[in-house]
Amino acid sequence: MASHITYQIVDGWAARRGLVSLGGRGGQVLRSYQLSGPHGHAQLWLENGLLILVHIWDFGARRETLLASTSTLEARLDDALNRARAWCGLAPVS
Repeated sequence: MASHITYQIVDGWAARRGLVSLGGRGGQVLRSYQLSGPHGHAQLWLENGLLILVHIWDFGARRETLLASTSTLEARLDDALNRARAWCGLAPVS
């Protein structure tokens, strides 16, 4: 699977959700998003290789990884976003 297709999906999803990517380091293409709320902070990021992995963590003990395909990517991103929002004490998005 071509990474540019995955990133097109992620970029469109993020724009609809009002999220801005933190960008990459050292020329890396990276899609990473941070959230803050009354209960703390969380980060969501994408790992795109043979499999598409959507990671979330709360900068502490909680961390989860969701497996996605191009056809399920937006749904997995929404799942991850809502889990991260819950950890931060924010309302879910629909």
